Amino acid sequence: MAPSDFVPPQKRPRPSRSLDVEDLVLNYDPEFPQRRFLEAGVEAAFLSSTGRLPSVVPWPEGLAPKATPLDPEPSESDDLSRFHGYDVVVVTWTAAEAAALGALFTPDYLPSRWYEYRHGADRYVPMVTGKRAPFNDRTPDMARYYHSLGLYFPCTIGDARVLLFKSGLHLDYDGPATPVRQLMAEIAKAVSPKLFITTGTGGGIGADVALGDVLIAGEARFLCTTQFKHANFSGKSYRAAAAPNGAIEAISPDLTRVNASRIAGARSVPKIWNAPTDAIVTTDFSTIRPITTSCKATARASATWATRWSPTRSRKCPR
Repeated sequence: MAPSDFVPPQKRPRPSRSLDVEDLVLNYDPEFPQRRFLEAGVEAAFLSSTGRLPSVVPWPEGLAPKATPLDPEPSESDDLSRFHGYDVVVVTWTAAEAAALGALFTPDYLPSRWYEYRHGADRYVPMVTGKRAPFNDRTPDMARYYHSLGLYFPCTIGDARVLLFKSGLHLDYDGPATPVRQLMAEIAKAVSPKLFITTGTGGGIGADVALGDVLIAGEARFLCTTQFKHANFSGKSYRAAAAPNGAIEAISPDLTRVNASRIAGARSVPKIWNAPTDAIVTTDFSTIRPITTSCKATARASATWATRWSPTRSRKCPR
């Protein structure tokens, strides 16, 4: 059980197990930190609930997100056709990312209250072969993710109808069949949104990219050297849709500085990277250790690096 109040360092139990960093990145839940992370001494897990989750931001008047719970609650076997024609779908990937999304957009309905999506999950069972995939995890504190395709909750932002979705599948962990491609296509077809956003956290490439900066990618690249080395998307780049008019300007310092102040080493006002050449680089290896990169500032790339390389090995920017 997660602590409801801050536990000072002198009162915390000594770590009784080693920390699995990949497990931490993918599965640590700030809403209710799992026992294994408390036993491993993860500092954030001992903070109060307000310390573990993002702070509320001063949304512009009339644009504060509002949760729109469904009545009656949907069955986990229901499809997503009820959301057909929604303006936006926002997909994120890790438990911590979903908790942050919920804290900002549906604060009265955090992910523990989001609806489960298991529609047609049996079709995915033979596709998900990864040993570390949450989809295949039978441990008690991962029961909600076992054979689950995701969690979702609707909200509105002004007049826009938005579907928030935490994926139960992940490119890096599910195996070579890449079932997440099928899931994303399924969501896009069922909802047919005007805008489909995938969002998450990653490590920056380049000395001028700071922790806490925001990247609205003009390009998405795949740098695959292991299980997807020969996949048809390996080494390819894809152009992203341009941000809607006025969207970048609407990301004011008032919105970003609130939580930037809680990140060690971040700028007081995070930089928004949104040039057409700014890129997200997705890899098929996980970046769990510090690495030295030889990327120059001119590369202007922010990436999801998750590698098992040694801390001293360097890597040039992908071209």
